[in-house]
Amino acid sequence: MKAAIYLLLFFSLTASLANATITLTRVGDVSIYQNNQGKYYISDGCHSTGNSMDPNTTIGPGYIYRVDLNGKEVVAPLPSGKTIPPTGLGIFVADMYEGDPNNTGNGYFESVQGNVCQGDNNNLYSSEGSGVSGSVVDSIGTATSAADGSYLWVHYKVTLSDQNGSQFEVWYWYRFYANSVQMWTKLRPCPDGVCYHDSRGPSSFVKMSKYEFAVSSPAVDYNTETCFTTSGSVIQTAGNITSPNGSTVNNHCNGDNRDYIEMYGSPSGLPGFKFVGESQPSASFGPTYPTYQWECNSGCTDYGVDHLATIGAGRGVHLPYDGNAGSCGTSVVPYSNQDLMRKWEMGGDDGTHGYYPAGNKTLYAMFKGWEDGNGPSSCPTLYNQMYPNESYANFFNITQF
Repeated sequence: MKAAIYLLLFFSLTASLANATITLTRVGDVSIYQNNQGKYYISDGCHSTGNSMDPNTTIGPGYIYRVDLNGKEVVAPLPSGKTIPPTGLGIFVADMYEGDPNNTGNGYFESVQGNVCQGDNNNLYSSEGSGVSGSVVDSIGTATSAADGSYLWVHYKVTLSDQNGSQFEVWYWYRFYANSVQMWTKLRPCPDGVCYHDSRGPSSFVKMSKYEFAVSSPAVDYNTETCFTTSGSVIQTAGNITSPNGSTVNNHCNGDNRDYIEMYGSPSGLPGFKFVGESQPSASFGPTYPTYQWECNSGCTDYGVDHLATIGAGRGVHLPYDGNAGSCGTSVVPYSNQDLMRKWEMGGDDGTHGYYPAGNKTLYAMFKGWEDGNGPSSCPTLYNQMYPNESYANFFNITQF
């Protein structure tokens, strides 16, 4: 009788695993979610020297740092010991200014990036003192497998700081389905309830809050990147996906009804990526609440980092105009609430420009709240004073085709 019961349990377990289309495997502090599309890797913590699967690399927590498709590593973390541009899906990045807002010579600019560990001296020139200072798996489902029609889920909280203190907290909530990955994000500036800042200024200042989706590895060979409206009409196909320092004139997507970006056209047959970007009220955050288009200009309410762009320009102290508006894509003094400044950006690197590693091909989609010009120190009027006790929610859907 016992033998019959054990046999039934064995067949039941075997059938359950065979029917599972989404699985979770834990290796060290990394969660590997596999569905019909591929494998998605998320680290619990920040690592400047990699882990057992990706040694000698820089890996940040919370975002998807690696993706395997067709048995190939298509999104890969970059080697340690060199400059670290963003790679991965859903990395939060923002430019910051600390110091006297009336005299930027009496202050400093920095880039705060979710793929850089604070204290790592191998990253970009403007981010040596900033980066990820802490992370936690806030909650995770107990199941390690699920059938089509169901999902696996996990929640993370990631803290990014500079030398003055905690500047941002980013929540990542995931659902892994059989044929898609859904990601909800919530950005909390000044998460301790106070905006830590350099003593030479009244506050910290932020520019270009964005989530970046950067596909980069030797296996990548996509040759096209396009931005679409909610109805599927083409807004813009990127004109430059080979040089990160080249022209971006035809790489922006600034239609009010923009909805998603696709990377596709792989000669080797890799499935393409589709990244949908939308917004959500922070008070009604998560999968049980509706989402809305990324940007709103009239007859609706704006949410997410687009809302941070629209309200930021109308309050607090601003850095002075420096007479270089032309580099900001406008002939007038730029501010974050201007429609022309609120746009996404596409681009890439063919691996010959010294930015991404030689041999890697990279395509990136920047879901920006607003523009930044040519880097942290350019277009200073786009900087807005930061305030505590606020949050901004967005939603992303990741599929392959």
